[in-house]
Amino acid sequence: MQHSGTVNCLAFHGSHLLSGSDDGTICVYQCGSWECQKILKSHTAGVIQLSVHPSGVLALSVSRDKTLKTWSLITGKPVHTVNLQTLPDSVIWNTDGSSYAILSGREILIFQPHSGKPVRSYTSVKRIVTCKFLSPTLLPTAVRTRM
Repeated sequence: MQHSGTVNCLAFHGSHLLSGSDDGTICVYQCGSWECQKILKSHTAGVIQLSVHPSGVLALSVSRDKTLKTWSLITGKPVHTVNLQTLPDSVIWNTDGSSYAILSGREILIFQPHSGKPVRSYTSVKRIVTCKFLSPTLLPTAVRTRM
């Protein structure tokens, strides 16, 4: 294993697996041989969640350092960083890769790639547990119903 901390998240795309760790790194593995092809380093705290763009060329990561990073999976380098106001819970690309959502507590922020500001937001009266794009604009959520 390439990580020195606990693995917090996994994301598959095609023949690759990405893993994010408490050590702030992301490893890109070739499925089958499980050889680590790249180690992505830029976060200063643990990686919480990953999402691979539908094209397989980009990935998003959110971290306990309150940043979102857009990564080139070709070069293994970050191409864009967004400083977040709150600790993120999750990040997910929409189905065509034209936008992505960041989930944090009771709020979902929608961004377009390489934009530092949300283009849309949604706040729930209850904590949002998860969300999943079913189309480029349809984003159902699940909320916590009991405390």
